[in-house]
Amino acid sequence: MKEAIMGLDGGGSNLRILVVDRETEQELYSRDITTGTNLSTVADKKEALTNIRNLIVSGFKGIPQDYCIKGIGLSSAGTEIPENRVMLEEVLNSAVKQVQKTSAVALAFPPKCFITNDIDILLHSADIALVAGTGTVGAVKYLDVEPYDNAETPPDDYTIHKFDGNGQFIGDKGSGYWISKEILTRVAEIENLGGYMNRKGEFVECDPRDSELLKMVYERVFEAKGVSREEAKKLLREKKVPEFVALVYSATADNGNVFDRAKVGNMFGKLAVDAAYAGDEAANDVLEHSAQELFKNIAAGYRMGKFDEKEWCNILLSGSVLVKNDIVRWHLENKIREAYPNVSIKVNNEKPVWSTIRYVDGKIKQKVLKRDEEAIK
Repeated sequence: MKEAIMGLDGGGSNLRILVVDRETEQELYSRDITTGTNLSTVADKKEALTNIRNLIVSGFKGIPQDYCIKGIGLSSAGTEIPENRVMLEEVLNSAVKQVQKTSAVALAFPPKCFITNDIDILLHSADIALVAGTGTVGAVKYLDVEPYDNAETPPDDYTIHKFDGNGQFIGDKGSGYWISKEILTRVAEIENLGGYMNRKGEFVECDPRDSELLKMVYERVFEAKGVSREEAKKLLREKKVPEFVALVYSATADNGNVFDRAKVGNMFGKLAVDAAYAGDEAANDVLEHSAQELFKNIAAGYRMGKFDEKEWCNILLSGSVLVKNDIVRWHLENKIREAYPNVSIKVNNEKPVWSTIRYVDGKIKQKVLKRDEEAIK
């Protein structure tokens, strides 16, 4: 019987599953769905948990029958909260039990289940990690003993401090959702005030008729409401459009929750980059402001780990904003390199779910090693 490992990686708005051959790392099954796994921020916890369970079941069904899944891992934002972790553990176990009812293979070889935090898992290969997706979280790991050497020390032996990750209302600065809110704020100011307040606190005059950002936001909203691009442009020319806030709210309501943050982030996050490349100053200002806010996490981690006293500092950037938004990443990397000469910056271009796969494999090996040691004793 061949062995496979199942990994799931989720955050504020998306979830990816990957099943691979444990020995060759050949992909056996993968799928993405738009559901959040951070139970502190999702609009509907029950729906999110059901989606996770169904996705795990589909992973079992989607692989060849000569495989048994040796381990299942879920890395997600929000798992540092005990009640969230308990609910996620229950849904992993219930999914396995559901499969056991119909699969003799799953019954004979029940997999080990593991849950970890999305930022913790990145610290296996970095001193400072920063995730900016729908939300934002940063963390630093460091040793409290000398000499400093992270080459052979497992992450569990480090001191770990986390930054931001305080949610959509009092944190998540620089995230995809934050960028989207800032974009909508600028458009509202341009529409109502004839200008916007930039990140420096300066008022910048801007004629609504000249704002690429305003045009793109309206077109995106109309598209969400089933209006064609041609019809949207006609409405904009004629200014026969509903009141801005009501229009945005009606386009982004989801699951009975008005202004659902996951949908808002997915709808408007990329517009900032498109508008910036079109030369829109308001969009450029938002993206540079995002990098400025994200840099605070790096600065806090660098100071707390006292990396100015050490030869190097490895920084890992992850999440959709830092992987896909090249303008934010460019500004952030420039700020980091200007401030700290001894850093090595790596962007996690690999799908984060691969980190989960390797985390699970490592955990299984640890359990086998511990079992063998106890047997020798």
